[in-house]
Amino acid sequence: MSDPFGNLFASLRALEGVTVTYRRGEESFEVTAVIGSTKVEIADQNGRRVRVEVRDYLLASADLLIDEQPIEPQNGDVIEQTIGTNVNSYEVTPLGADDCWRFSDPGQLEYRIHTKRISVVTIDPEEE
Repeated sequence: MSDPFGNLFASLRALEGVTVTYRRGEESFEVTAVIGSTKVEIADQNGRRVRVEVRDYLLASADLLIDEQPIEPQNGDVIEQTIGTNVNSYEVTPLGADDCWRFSDPGQLEYRIHTKRISVVTIDPEEE
């Protein structure tokens, strides 16, 4: 019997997926991700509650491999996404008091990884 969540996420990746580069230290690999967002309320430096929206990347847990070994997302990993002529780098980061990722389905097939943008680099199209 097939997994309905697995089929749903596979269809979502096929229709809405983007190729990103996942980096941990010197290791990197390309993977297909679906962009999402999570709204959360956090305290600012003055203790006031602020509602923010963070960029999430949904990745198949089976696709996160280094040296053919499965890995879990870690704080400080970086996801790079090229949008137009810009390479946007997003650091994997905890969401308030929560961890930097959670599973998006009961079968634990899909990671929802929370990130914050740390840099944007413009690519010179004449250098490619």
